[in-house]
Amino acid sequence: MREQIAYLVQLQGIDDEAGLVRARLSVCANRLKELEVQLSGLSVRLESQQAERRQLQARQKDLTYKIEDANRLSKKAEKRLMEIKTSREYRALQRELEDAKGNIREMEEEVIVCMERSEELDKSIAALSGEHGELEKIYLQEKKDVDAEVAGKEGRLEELTAGREEIAGQMRPQLFQRYQRILIAMSGRAVVAVVSSVCRGCNMNVPPQIYNDLQKGEDLKYCPHCERIIYWKQEDEEDGEED
Repeated sequence: MREQIAYLVQLQGIDDEAGLVRARLSVCANRLKELEVQLSGLSVRLESQQAERRQLQARQKDLTYKIEDANRLSKKAEKRLMEIKTSREYRALQRELEDAKGNIREMEEEVIVCMERSEELDKSIAALSGEHGELEKIYLQEKKDVDAEVAGKEGRLEELTAGREEIAGQMRPQLFQRYQRILIAMSGRAVVAVVSSVCRGCNMNVPPQIYNDLQKGEDLKYCPHCERIIYWKQEDEEDGEED
């Protein structure tokens, strides 16, 4: 049984390290995802403002043509005004001219609004483009570092998986299955040390008889409190196992 207990301890060590490796891989993936979300958000804002600027430029161009046409028509109407002989026709054309000039003023005011907004957008787009460029540099460097780390971590996971399979192959099938069940039930910690009569899984004292039997290492023991598999470890060998 001593050999089987040793296998259990080794197996737990492998699973502990594999858990840390997977956690680190998750951190790396989340970091990249966070940067990608930021980049995507900046891209959306940038595209939105660029689209608005294009619309403003198109509107400004359209208004400029309309103003030119309206001015030409107004000049023609002013010439006609000089040729009209009846007061009725004169007043009618004069109202038409006033309406046309009022319309021109409105279009000119809208052109000014378009120009002012375009200037604001130019500044904002320049700032966003710079921010996007800097963040993209950070992302590309981060991705390069993460890809390198991930490759190493995945390689280590493969080694751990191979080691785990090798140890599992040397264990009693029923014992390995029991370990698996406890591992799942106890959130990844199935085997824990007992140091100075204290279970390092739940930090509860184990009964003296169990503690004495653990030191002999002849039988498999379980913590009466957390039901994990326990083994004896001398106090000077303690490595800080935690739940």
